Amino acid sequence: MRWLSQGDADFDRQLHQALQIDEATSQEIEASVDAILAEVREGGDTALTRLVAQYDGIACDAVSDLSISKNEMALACERLSPAINEALQHAAARIRSYHDRQHEEQATDWRFEDELGNVLGQRISPMARVGVYAPGESILSLNDTDDGDPREGGRGA
Repeated sequence: MRWLSQGDADFDRQLHQALQIDEATSQEIEASVDAILAEVREGGDTALTRLVAQYDGIACDAVSDLSISKNEMALACERLSPAINEALQHAAARIRSYHDRQHEEQATDWRFEDELGNVLGQRISPMARVGVYAPGESILSLNDTDDGDPREGGRGA
């Protein structure tokens, strides 16, 4: 695992380099993931348990064998190095904080600056044109109706 620190003088260069994946590699990854998903869709739990054995080296007879108890999880967390544990706890807290703000703000634009100086948030933008496809039906675009925009006195669709 490669560690990057925002405080490093060449952080931007390191991050840019770490995010570079050539097109061929990206296509290989996508094809591999698509094949795995197709196999699980077709073969269900049997395919899943076989793939877990193949990729993770965990032999099991049923998907339920893959469940981890709270006790096993606690023991695994205890075996983590303090630095990894702290990083995971910090990440979880940041995810929770962002998620909580999404619920508080609901359908409004919002943004905030986190403790690291990152600006986070969401922007809600109305779409200029909307179409709906329902098999067996025709496509309706609200802008194609003669009834006008309800916000401007029209009936809408």
